[in-house]
Amino acid sequence: MKSLFLNTSNSEENSFNNYENVGKWINKNTNINSSIGCIEVGTIGYFSNRKIIDFCGLVTPLTAKYLANNDTYSWILTYKPDYVFTHSPIWENMENVVNTDFFKKNYIIDERFPYDKFLLYKRKYSYWIN
Repeated sequence: MKSLFLNTSNSEENSFNNYENVGKWINKNTNINSSIGCIEVGTIGYFSNRKIIDFCGLVTPLTAKYLANNDTYSWILTYKPDYVFTHSPIWENMENVVNTDFFKKNYIIDERFPYDKFLLYKRKYSYWIN
């Protein structure tokens, strides 16, 4: 019987396994006090055991208010996560974030991150540049 939520007919790892692996990697390779900005809050949040900043507002309600006003950027200024997880290629909603001066000044791709389908950005400094 096929799952309603997972693409089990795909020969590649399904999304759940991808996000599980990402979460486990984050858990092993980031500080326990780190925050992660991402969309896939459930699986990544569970396996990473890190504070999750949700772009869509499921677990971070203020971001839902931003999105309701077509604001896809202010969440990062408000919460300033230590890491930002996104897909590769970058989804349209995240292009608005990663192409801003603030993001470019404060984040860099974490080259240790081993997954081709995704990108993990990390803070460049312990302080923020406006």
